[in-house]
Amino acid sequence: MFIFPHSKSQKPFNTKELFEKKECDLVLAEISYPATGQGIELGWANMFQIPIYCIYKKGADISRSALSIVAKNIEYSDSKDLIVQLSSLLLS
Repeated sequence: MFIFPHSKSQKPFNTKELFEKKECDLVLAEISYPATGQGIELGWANMFQIPIYCIYKKGADISRSALSIVAKNIEYSDSKDLIVQLSSLLLS
């Protein structure tokens, strides 16, 4: 199951509680554009030992601290490459 907390509403979503209750097996984060909230959520996932996979566009200025806590990172060149790489990841 995939959770997209803001796909239907912009209301706050308690990500920390989701991680704390171990209701999440993996975090897949697009980190091409750094954001403070995203960094906080990745920190929580790391704290609760949830594996983190990060994807980012080639040439993006990536946060070194984000890359230091990920289980896997995937660099993509365009949307077609991203789909191929995510398909490979999810099918493995």
